[in-house]
Amino acid sequence: MRWIALLGLSFAVGAAAAPDLTRRQDLGPVRAWPDHEVSTRWYIAPGPLEIAREPSGAPGLRFLQMRYTGSAATGDQGRTGSFSTLTLRLRMKERDASQLGRIRKVLSRALGKPIELRPVPITAFEARLIYAPIDRPADRQAIQSQGHFEADDGKQARSGKDAFWSERVLTLALGVHDSQLLWQTLQEGRVLMSVGYAFFTRGIGETADVDVDSWGTDPELSLEIGRAMQGALEALGTGDGEGPIATRMISADALAVEIDAVRWPDHFQRVDFEEAAPPGYATLRVYCYDFKDELRPDLFFKKVEVEATAVDGRSTPVQVKFLPGQRDLYARTLRFPVAVRMDRPYRYRVVTASRDGSRSEGPWQDGPTWGRILDVTTPPDQQPERGQGAEG
Repeated sequence: MRWIALLGLSFAVGAAAAPDLTRRQDLGPVRAWPDHEVSTRWYIAPGPLEIAREPSGAPGLRFLQMRYTGSAATGDQGRTGSFSTLTLRLRMKERDASQLGRIRKVLSRALGKPIELRPVPITAFEARLIYAPIDRPADRQAIQSQGHFEADDGKQARSGKDAFWSERVLTLALGVHDSQLLWQTLQEGRVLMSVGYAFFTRGIGETADVDVDSWGTDPELSLEIGRAMQGALEALGTGDGEGPIATRMISADALAVEIDAVRWPDHFQRVDFEEAAPPGYATLRVYCYDFKDELRPDLFFKKVEVEATAVDGRSTPVQVKFLPGQRDLYARTLRFPVAVRMDRPYRYRVVTASRDGSRSEGPWQDGPTWGRILDVTTPPDQQPERGQGAEG
């Protein structure tokens, strides 16, 4: 089943170099666009996604359900709740090198000059998890929690001029109801799950249609995927109102998620505790929208350094870096390598590097209460005016 999102794309001559979405070419299974200014440069669309497999053959899905009665450390003493998270490891199917070679030859022959093929720059990547209890259609829904993408710091996490990234991890924080319902139906094998996703780029063009082919999914789930991804499109927006170059959705798809909880029990972990979260489970979510929302074109990177107190009294440091080339990685989870004291505050500082070569180290300061998000996005009064800085 398909759904179509209509994108109103405006066209104007003289725009900065970017994919020209008015001249899309479907070359077999590969979609491509020419650069608006560089006639010998073409961009190819990202490949389809699949659930990554571990060496054992198990699917890349992990469910951690942490139930607690509240604590002074998390600011909800006396109240029951959940820290449950569902993580899905997604892998992009690599484009066949010989196929790309043939495409390059076809374009070169048609234009009469050698052609350079590059991955289209991905400026945003959105996804929604849809689940449906088989015997409880009234509970069918799209999980709209603050799911975010993460990646290791290895080569597979980065895109370049020659290849897209190959892996991303979708992490969803589940509320009490979603956690309990999803846990039960997964254990009993009574749930259908699908992931709908969409890629966005900065480009120019006129009205275009993007088809979402929900292969491998239940027909009614396909409709839910369409609604969820349309919501993501509306939330992201289709332009910035400052010229013909704007964020556009270029491809979207959906895939079925299947896991046998009986066969892979170690992928499901349930922890019950009272008063305080056990130190070994200390994690911290850090958000930075500077690159995702293009708030700081002057930045080269932003690094967040965090220190917490280990159970033996030593200071335990961890850090994370946000980059303009990884705009979809606007939220990261920091995991401490040793057990830390959650009854004591952690501290952090923000280090930034600008494109002009300057570097700034912010002051050390106490972080928010454990269990809350640390948002290091540049405050509005410190953001440069539109038009300042340089695009990445």
